Amino acid sequence: MMPIFCTAGISAGPETYSSDMRLPIDNTSLMFYRLRWSYNPIPDKELQEYKHGGFIYPELIPGTWTPKANVHNDYNIDRVVQKYFSYTGIKTFPLQDIAMMENQWGPLADRTKEHLTSSDYMIIHVRRRLLSAAKALAQGMEPEAPWHPEEYRYHRESVVLAHGTLEEATERAKAQASTTRVTPEPERVAPEISVMPLDQLVS
Repeated sequence: MMPIFCTAGISAGPETYSSDMRLPIDNTSLMFYRLRWSYNPIPDKELQEYKHGGFIYPELIPGTWTPKANVHNDYNIDRVVQKYFSYTGIKTFPLQDIAMMENQWGPLADRTKEHLTSSDYMIIHVRRRLLSAAKALAQGMEPEAPWHPEEYRYHRESVVLAHGTLEEATERAKAQASTTRVTPEPERVAPEISVMPLDQLVS
């Protein structure tokens, strides 16, 4: 979801939702937020894992936002675990993702050397969308997504049709997403605020 969000409301447990946000700081670094939320109290078992388990939220170096297992210590790869139990040997899946991001080709990857395939469709789509949005913003056209907050309640859906068109598959995926979207509970949601474009605020 534009500009920095994963699909909203992915289920992370019974009545618990999740969202990942990757916020660019500069050309070579970003801040990675992992959010878990619920309309009801999150079960103690889940909270214990979040606070002390180290799987959903990797343990950090005290006083920093840097995981203890990081690029400088090879993410504490356990070669025994890697040989018998896990392909990566890295304890937690967020660190597995980070390892792939940090170890492609250094701080800035030369995308001209990539060899993308059909399985990389989503990567291609997201890049094109971001580039289009950046070029439009440079010409004074703001992204439309922030003005449609209701779209952020939808889950990701995919559809495969043996026969049919791209348009038909798209419409069916939209229909499926509509049935699974996160439904706010009015009594627990803050009142809506009015949003006004910046040019209307400047006299």
